[in-house]
Formats: sequence, structure tokens, C-alpha cells
Amino acid sequence: MTAFEAISLDKHYGDFHALRDINLSVEPGEFIVLVGPSGCGKSTLMRTIAGLEKVTSGDLKIDGRSVTGLLPKERDVAMVFQSYALYPHMTVAENIGFGMKIAKRPKDEIREKVLAAAKVLKIDDYLSRRPKALSGGQRQRVAIGRAIVRDPKIFLFDEPLSNLDAALRVEMRVELARLHNQLDATMIYVTHDQVEAMTLADRIVVMNAGVIEQVGSPLDLFNHPRNKFVAGFLGQPPAIFMRLDGHERTGDGLTVQFSGTSVDLPAPSRQGGMPFEIGLRPDFFELDSQSPSLSPTVEVIEQLGDTTLLYTRLPDGQQATVQLAGQVKAKVGDQVPLRVNCKSPMIFDDGGENIYR
Repeated sequence: MTAFEAISLDKHYGDFHALRDINLSVEPGEFIVLVGPSGCGKSTLMRTIAGLEKVTSGDLKIDGRSVTGLLPKERDVAMVFQSYALYPHMTVAENIGFGMKIAKRPKDEIREKVLAAAKVLKIDDYLSRRPKALSGGQRQRVAIGRAIVRDPKIFLFDEPLSNLDAALRVEMRVELARLHNQLDATMIYVTHDQVEAMTLADRIVVMNAGVIEQVGSPLDLFNHPRNKFVAGFLGQPPAIFMRLDGHERTGDGLTVQFSGTSVDLPAPSRQGGMPFEIGLRPDFFELDSQSPSLSPTVEVIEQLGDTTLLYTRLPDGQQATVQLAGQVKAKVGDQVPLRVNCKSPMIFDDGGENIYR
């Protein structure tokens, strides 16, 4: 039995079509991450699951039971919001156990569950403190603890780390991954941060303009994007796209020409439309001083220690971001000798579909 299922889900706000024919199944214990640009519908989908928004049509099921018409409190889900929403006059223990207190659970049960959740989240030493005495990361742990004690069927996270600074975000990403492994709970997580998605997800759901573009494991989506949108959204620095000058199908492969060079590729995995653009990730470029196929001009350099990012311009005017291993000695204005190694080919037809998926 699936933990959660959305069936032909649609949501309208007046004339605005926020969700379009959403179909998604989540297995028990999965960590699903919804990603996409602002306004793509990911938070709206999350709020419909929680019952905070009514669906226009379609059905929502949790453990095989339709919950479409149920109130939020009847769905057995727990939601962690972007804002911590802690009561400032209550201690950490009182904040975590407040929902159980409202439900009139026995005091001993509340105390036991609060302590267990606090130990899992490593905040058991702070139970007597009030929120103002906690860091941002600790406050978010309290908000998560409040969800844990409810022992819900599904945990819902709506951009819970967006208010934290960069260092705390990294720390909390790791803690959330550990928490998921420890609880073996079903979690659905909304973020605009692709690093969070790639780090946390068992499967990623990429959304755009109210539709699901692709669902799959992080590496499957990264290596085999269904279309140009998914290819451009996942990956940091992002992929670049170059118009093909020509192509030739051979018996066992495909040769494409772009920006004054040509690249031999294996045979496409499907027969799509006419090859139109090539997608190049920054690490598809390699230094080759012997027989370079490209020599773009360096415009900006980022030395990151273990890698070097070069923002370059090709002779035909196209820009290309190049990621090279190690500390590359280069200066602005240099022409860097490169060859292209398409580790995971991405060729898009005139409809934007990847013929190598």
C-alpha cells in the first residue's frame, strides 16, 4: 500500500490554474522532495496534502484512504513550516508537547515522548529554555520535535531551512537525513534549493507551471533529464545550452557540430524530433593543450580550492561556464584550450525533449 497518492489533482485560484493533473505516488518510508522555481506549485501541492487548501478536482489518499474532504487534524500528517512558529512564553519542552496537551494526552506520556524526541534531535539539554535563548537551528529542531511527538503517517516540510544561514543549512541538511534514517518515516519536503534536493531525496519531483516535469532519483534526473527545463534546473553551476550547427546520424552513433567543433556521441536512446540543442554541464569540459577543439576566452575566474570555475566566451559569442579540477592557473583574457567530453549526453529536439533519456 502506498503511503500517499495524488490522483488527477487540479487546483484553481479563480482563473489561475495552480496545479494541473498531478499524479504522484509515495511509498512508505520514502523521502520525496518537491523542487521548482517560485510559483511552480510545489507549496500549493504541499498545502493540499496537509488540508490547508481545498482541491478543485481529483483525489488525495493516505494509506489507501481518501482524505480529500477531511480537515487537516483528521489527516494524520504533521507539517513543519518555514517559520518556526514557537510560543515565546513556553519552554522548549512545552512547545514540543503543546499539541499533545491540547489533545489531552496523559502528562506522563507527554513527558516521555517529548524527552524521546528531544534526544533524537539533540536538544534534550535545552528543554527548560525558552525560544529566545536558542539559535536558529535549535529553534527549527524544536519545530521538528513538535511534529515528531505526533507520530504522524506523513511528515510535511515546507522550506524549513530557508531562514537559516549557509552553515546552519548544511548542518540541518545532514541532521534531517539522519532523522529520516532513524525514524524510517515518510517525508515530503518542499525546497527551491537543488542542493537540499540532491542531498536529501530518495526521489525528486521537479515541478514547473503547475505540472510535474519529471520524477526520479537525484542522479537519474541529473544524468538523464527528460527535457531542457529539468536539465537546466538541476546542477550547480547550471548546464549551458548551445544551438547545433549540424548533425549526422551514423550506424552506431550521432555526430553533432556546434560553435566550431564537433562531438561524437553514442546512439540516442529514443527516436525523438530533430536534434536542435546540446546541453553541456560545466564539468563536460577538459583541458587539452595538444589538440583542443575549443579555445574560449576567460572573462571571470572563481578559484574554489579543489575546483576552478571559468566563465568564458566562445568565438561565436556564446558564453560557457567551465569547471575544472584542481587549481588552474589562468588569467582574464586568456584563451583556454579545451575539449568536450559528454559524460551523459543531452541533446534536445525542437520540442525541448532529451533524445538521450
